[in-house]
Amino acid sequence: NGLTAAELTLPEVIAQSSPASFRFNLGQYTTAASLEPTHPAFTPPGFSLTVPETPAASQTLWQSTDLDFWTPVPGVTSSRNDGQLTFTAPHSTSPRVFYSILTEVP
Repeated sequence: NGLTAAELTLPEVIAQSSPASFRFNLGQYTTAASLEPTHPAFTPPGFSLTVPETPAASQTLWQSTDLDFWTPVPGVTSSRNDGQLTFTAPHSTSPRVFYSILTEVP
């Protein structure tokens, strides 16, 4: 789309291999223990995945078709039960989708 790093106002831009792709480093990140998903399944409503719930954190389901660029899953639902958080994503129109849980602690 013709954007260059000089036209962006964000503090740090890291160019990807494609000249039209950018990745933004918007904050400091720490390495936390990874969640062990349980009960992944394809169900009539879509793909579901259960992870341990992290108290006082926001947990969201993200998707990628190429493992490089990630977006929140549109239309995802979640339910809590006994310390577990189950996400259900609508069926994807892409032939290949990868999922990840983003856990953000305030």
